[in-house]
Amino acid sequence: MGRKAKYTFREWSNLYKANGQEALKPKERNSSYSKEFKEWSIVHIFLLLFLL
Repeated sequence: MGRKAKYTFREWSNLYKANGQEALKPKERNSSYSKEFKEWSIVHIFLLLFLL
């Protein structure tokens, strides 16, 4: 088993231990960010790039 495969298996194992079978079920949709979070991120990036 390759290094990445061992890491992935360990992640799955930890998820299962912490949350049971529910943690390993496929998600019905992708995670998404709220409009407010996106707007805040844009402002934050602008401040970092142009004002510092």
